[in-house]
Amino acid sequence: MEDRPWYAGPTGWLVDLGTSLPIPSSLPSLPIPSGLRRLPADLAVPVFDTARRIGALPIEPLFAVLRAGLVGRRIETSLAGERLAFTVTGIDARFDPVSAAIGQADDVSFSGGDVEYDDLRATSVTVRPRHVHTRLAFDPLLVAAPVDIVVVAEWDQVQVLLRRHLGGIDIESLGGTRVRLRTHGTKARHGWVDVELAVAGGRLELRPTAAGWGDWLPQRRFKGDRAIPISTALSENVRITEVSASDDEVTVVLRLDEWSMAYSRLLSF
Repeated sequence: MEDRPWYAGPTGWLVDLGTSLPIPSSLPSLPIPSGLRRLPADLAVPVFDTARRIGALPIEPLFAVLRAGLVGRRIETSLAGERLAFTVTGIDARFDPVSAAIGQADDVSFSGGDVEYDDLRATSVTVRPRHVHTRLAFDPLLVAAPVDIVVVAEWDQVQVLLRRHLGGIDIESLGGTRVRLRTHGTKARHGWVDVELAVAGGRLELRPTAAGWGDWLPQRRFKGDRAIPISTALSENVRITEVSASDDEVTVVLRLDEWSMAYSRLLSF
């Protein structure tokens, strides 16, 4: 009978990924991971033995399986109750032998492309979780806090988003994060408002900078805070921290205070 891979069930997690539960004596001895073999012999075994005693074992095998199974695949899930789909293009992580032995990973990043969310599309997404570690349980959790998500989208998707919240208007990019708003269907002789995309309180807002009527009347410069809030909050745990733009693209950075997912869920994609 062919042996099942370590990630196929809790027994494998006990042996190769660690748990806070007592390890039955009937289970085979735990091997010293390859990363620790690079340490001097008098250090490698004590470090690994300490990791076993506190119930944490290397996280590196999990990332190896995720990289082999997910890169190139189309993933569908949900975020804030809306469908989220993307193609995984890369999974990167750096592992220090000592920290990996107690379930921690450094410099982790996940990248994806062809992103779809709530009828909006993005060119790419890069997820940069910090303080990635294993939270021990019978079904261990991969935990990170905080998590930064960098989303890059074309300007037309920003226009779709703003029209949802502002109604019948035409939106024209003026370069950078500046946008000109006009009432839908009107010509240059009608009024317009120039606004700047900004972030406040974890969501997008439009800050008017100038207004005018056609090309003949002098424009009025706005002073003070007259921001137009845009309902872009995804949940209490997710907020926008930064927005920037070029002539063709807009980059939005979101932050999750904390993220966690069970190993069994990660390995089910």
